Amino acid sequence: MNYKIYIIEDDLSISLLLKDYITKYGFDVKIAENFENIMEDFNEFNPDVVLLDVNLPKYDGFYWCRRIRQKSKIPIIFISARDSGMDQVMALENGA
Repeated sequence: MNYKIYIIEDDLSISLLLKDYITKYGFDVKIAENFENIMEDFNEFNPDVVLLDVNLPKYDGFYWCRRIRQKSKIPIIFISARDSGMDQVMALENGA
């Protein structure tokens, strides 16, 4: 059984780069395509880990982190260029 990783990142070049590296190690990867249906994709794919950006269209990554936490306790790793202490606190408070 391969572990499944769900990448929620709106920059396609970053998503594809991550997918290329991760699949080399035998993981199954799904890239979010529609940022209004994140939870539907999450439930369908049933990932073991989520890589989540903070700056996303419609709702930010903190919102999706809270939504995922309502359903699952899987690891959520934030991938973001934002580096303020407050962003780190927000990520932890929301379940990352």
